[in-house]
Amino acid sequence: MGQIYSKATDVRAWLGPGTETYLLAMQRLVSTDWPTEDQIGEQEATTFLEQSFVTDEFFAPVIDLLNHEYWSRIWIVQEYYLAANLVVQCGAVVVSALMLFRSCRIMFYVYVLYESEDDWKNNAPARLSYDCMGDLLASPGSSVIGIRSLHTRGFPGKDNAHGTVNLLGSLKGSKCTAPHDFVYALLSLDDFLLATSMQSVNSLLPSISKQTLKLTGFRFFTSA
Repeated sequence: MGQIYSKATDVRAWLGPGTETYLLAMQRLVSTDWPTEDQIGEQEATTFLEQSFVTDEFFAPVIDLLNHEYWSRIWIVQEYYLAANLVVQCGAVVVSALMLFRSCRIMFYVYVLYESEDDWKNNAPARLSYDCMGDLLASPGSSVIGIRSLHTRGFPGKDNAHGTVNLLGSLKGSKCTAPHDFVYALLSLDDFLLATSMQSVNSLLPSISKQTLKLTGFRFFTSA
């Protein structure tokens, strides 16, 4: 499967016909002018946050979409990581993987503009809550979308054990039929195998805490 995804000219991930909420989320993702990857930083995050549409109400359907069952399937990691040109389709609405990455990444930078939840409550616009941003960035969709960035930044391989643990942490909540499927679903990622044997993967998983799971997804949206 890995060869199929990596050699395909285009790959289209299908989320199904979509509910009204999912289709609304897709439309909002497509119609928003997300900052391009090389523009993102504190200044861009502040400017983005100042826009009136950046509200809990705007992101509520997006969070629902990022919690779609699709994002929780361990087998999708191959298509999302290996595909050279990937788009995600729900109903008739199509959004590129790059646009999804840009949307999650700018929200990460918005999230870290403030040092703590109290700082956020005291200084951030009331229309956007700390919990809303936390829910978006802790979603399984956010973690999978972040993995896509490893195409250009380099896979966390044998010289980056910490990166490997972070990757495993971000995927810990993924669904599979049997425990060993967690490993088999990643067999196409050659650098992953160089970094971690099947035995060490199984020994790492129990040690990754729930808090780590929530946090490790965020690492993909920071600069290399």
